[in-house]
Amino acid sequence: MEAGARTFGLVPGDRILALGPLSHSLALYAAIQALWLGGTALLNGVPKAADVVVGVPPLLAAQARTGPHPGVRLILSAGQALAPELVGLLSQGFPQARLVDFYGTSEQSFIAWRAVGPGQAERGTVGHPFPGVSLSVVGEDGTPCPQGVTGRLRIASPMVFDGYVPGLEGGGFRREGAWTTVGDRGWLDDDGTLHLAGREGGMIVVRGVNVFPEEVEATLKGMPGVADAGVVGLPDPLRGALLVALVEGAVPGPKALVDLSTERRPRRIQAVPALPRTASGKLDRMALAEMAKALLDETREP
Repeated sequence: MEAGARTFGLVPGDRILALGPLSHSLALYAAIQALWLGGTALLNGVPKAADVVVGVPPLLAAQARTGPHPGVRLILSAGQALAPELVGLLSQGFPQARLVDFYGTSEQSFIAWRAVGPGQAERGTVGHPFPGVSLSVVGEDGTPCPQGVTGRLRIASPMVFDGYVPGLEGGGFRREGAWTTVGDRGWLDDDGTLHLAGREGGMIVVRGVNVFPEEVEATLKGMPGVADAGVVGLPDPLRGALLVALVEGAVPGPKALVDLSTERRPRRIQAVPALPRTASGKLDRMALAEMAKALLDETREP
């Protein structure tokens, strides 16, 4: 709470609009931050009643389209990459607001942030570390990477969580001495700006929600007529990633997918004769992504 107030310039009494359900850590943070300040947490409200609006880029864009909202002084965007094409829309919808894009994880809390203006949203850039947070990028052997070289991102911070609820481990978090990591990959430039390159293990971020493809694949393979399934995330400026499933066998109908949450529900499902595999018989995820992209490109042709 102290880091958020100090870094973002929040003040006592701020009315903070939290976009999204409180089961999402970003919305929960926004609501608690407002109460911690002695202000007002607005849930399911509208921007005209707020001083500050917090949300993932797709939800912020939807609110911007209802504008302009000149009373909002600060926009906090997080949960997924802020696409450069959305910065202009947010500037129009919130003409008096300062736009801040920040990066963190549920396990490690705040990591890096940057103020963004029109034309300044370089794809993949997430900014400088929050006060008290140290960053390190290392190679496979654990040694630091030179500037500009991509490696595994490690964080040292007083804001790291205590641990997962017993029985719900497996989110990818691990400790490496004084450092922690969730498997994100990135690189640091010569002035210490952090750039993200993706995540180890293929975890996909859809609308700010972490989606493990293996979980969706297991659900699909449990459906009648589906012999096997592979799930990938393709770049999408609104969702962060477009979830695509390729299946061997029958394509499940919409009713079969109702038990999957919105973020975990594939937006496209395509039947293929065989999924690509490595020599060891494992799913070849790089080839799977290439196949999914090619199939989507074919269906988009007139």
